[in-house]
Amino acid sequence: MTRAAAGFSLIELVIVVTIVSVLALTVTLGFATEGRLTGTREASPARTAEALEAGVARARDLAILARAPAGLRPDGDGWEILRREADGWRRIGGGALPERSEWRIDGQLIRGALTTPETDDDEPPVRFLPDGRSTAFELRLGPRGAAHRCATSGPEPLECHAE
Repeated sequence: MTRAAAGFSLIELVIVVTIVSVLALTVTLGFATEGRLTGTREASPARTAEALEAGVARARDLAILARAPAGLRPDGDGWEILRREADGWRRIGGGALPERSEWRIDGQLIRGALTTPETDDDEPPVRFLPDGRSTAFELRLGPRGAAHRCATSGPEPLECHAE
């Protein structure tokens, strides 16, 4: 057989597989949000509630396992999970929130751009303690009628459900 009839070389196959993988990843990430038909990139309140539940569970577990406080803070148009370190609070995770979401922390409504109340040492308004307790808070995700509500009284895990 001549070289031309021998088939593809290994390098040609690797290049083709790499290109197909990149295209498949791009398509998968493009359809990962629920707004895929409208072209919007905003996650639905239900998906945001799931992400928030996972983030809160992570922060609570981190506080218990590290025996150090962890925190949750509204951040512009989203939220962030923080870990207490010797030099202050460090961001370790977070997520975005749908438009028209409202935080209620210890009964105080936080509106608008989800700015946090001023606190000493940049403390997050929601804290998770090493004994498993946390600050009570409530969050309504999305506009009324299509919203999910997430709440905890402090010692109980965060629960989210459709309104």
